[in-house]
Amino acid sequence: MKSIYTGGGETHESEIFWYTIKEVNGINTISTTSNADAPAYNLQGMRVKNPTQKGIYIRNGRKEVIK
Repeated sequence: MKSIYTGGGETHESEIFWYTIKEVNGINTISTTSNADAPAYNLQGMRVKNPTQKGIYIRNGRKEVIK
């Protein structure tokens, strides 16, 4: 890897160095957390304390639909 940058009419170069990237063999585990007490937001971005009306709400980055 080598960095080259310019500024103020000058060009600077770093020394070359090698970096070894570890090999990835796959995903061993997936963990999820669910927080029903997380704040909900309507599509206008307003926080909704207790979404009970019909509509679409966003909670934990996911949409929830109340019919």
